[in-house]
Amino acid sequence: MAATVAKYGIGNVAGISAPQVGYNKRILYYTEFDRDNQKVKAGYFLFNPTYEKTTEKMITSIEPCMSLPDLMGVVKRYKSVRVKMIKYDGTNFTPVDQEFHNEESRFLQHEIDRLDGRLFVDLLESPRDLYYMDEFKEYALPKLQEIFKAKAVQ
Repeated sequence: MAATVAKYGIGNVAGISAPQVGYNKRILYYTEFDRDNQKVKAGYFLFNPTYEKTTEKMITSIEPCMSLPDLMGVVKRYKSVRVKMIKYDGTNFTPVDQEFHNEESRFLQHEIDRLDGRLFVDLLESPRDLYYMDEFKEYALPKLQEIFKAKAVQ
């Protein structure tokens, strides 16, 4: 996993799970970004992570996945989740029980779901929510931007 992150660069790999690189272990790599999701704060390995929802509120997001590199999908995930894990920062193993919100919540659900054998395509409400990258930019992105604008006004 570390070699894959190093190959692509820490800022280019938001997360990767052990099964993606051939290891059947409950481990994932997680890149923590600053509040604006612009700069990398740190990278961590998370062991045995699990999550549970802390709200019924959902967020709609557009998700790519390294497991399906040419596809993107529109999925709904919980706005907030509590994650239990053991975090390894390169030096220390630390048990963590923490609530995550919004983009971090979405991201961690995506990665932990993969450890549980679920990909984002399993969460699609309709096959019409799955796009090839080139189709997505041309057809879906303008439509989704309108939907997100309308929801922001509500």
